[in-house]
Formats: sequence, structure tokens, C-alpha cells
Amino acid sequence: MEKMDNDAEDFQDKVKGLVRMPTSGGHTSEVRDWGVFNHLKTEIDKFRATMPLLVELRADAMRERHWKELRFEVKDDFDEQGDEFNLEKVFSLNLLMHQEKVNELADNAKKQLKIETGLENIRRTWEDDPATDLVIEQKKSKAD
Repeated sequence: MEKMDNDAEDFQDKVKGLVRMPTSGGHTSEVRDWGVFNHLKTEIDKFRATMPLLVELRADAMRERHWKELRFEVKDDFDEQGDEFNLEKVFSLNLLMHQEKVNELADNAKKQLKIETGLENIRRTWEDDPATDLVIEQKKSKAD
């Protein structure tokens, strides 16, 4: 992911450099007016803005319930485990337009994983650790 972002940043810098490129007559070309320039710049910007979303979506904390909520948000039934769930699919789902929801889901997933891990540690301590074996005996009190 980092390499892809670095490569995209380099490419973005090269595209921006085209704006300052002089023409054969010594004038600065009006590259900004070219449709292809604007399209290329927009696509690179969109790609770079999507990279943080990809990091969030790849988080180990993401569970089926989070993906289900994301499918509901984007109104598309995709399979995040399938081969078809690739960068092209991420773009076709227009996840960048749902960036706030993706960030919210990923943040919640991380918090929930922390709680799940804590509960599992408590369970393991009380159920599996011989040092915490408690023998509970039923005794009668004087009040009985």
C-alpha cells in the first residue's frame, strides 16, 4: 500500500510538473486547459484519496457485521472475500463518497476488537489458567 501511494505521489508530481513545462516558443503551455490533463489529475487525486480507505478496509478488526453495514451504505451487494473485490471494484462502489462511513465502521471495528480481546483474556484467565481455579463450596450459614 505504501509503495502504491509513493508511486502515485511521484506520478502526481510529474503531472503537476507538466503545468510548468515550456512550449517550443518559450511560453508556458496551457496544460491545465487540456481535458486529458484534468482527467489524469482527477484520477490520481482520487486514487491517492482512496488509499487511506483501503488501509481501513484491510484492518483485521473488520467483521462480517461491519461489511454488512457497508454494503447497506453503498447499496451494493459485494463479496469482500471474493476475487472480484479489487481496486477496480472499490472505485466502482465509489467508496470515496462514503469515506466518513468507512472511517466510522473501521474505528468501531477496532474498538470492538479491543473489547473482544479483553473479554477473551478474562475468559482465558478464569477458565484455562490453573492458578485461578476456584473451588466453590456451598455452605450453610448460621441464618439457615
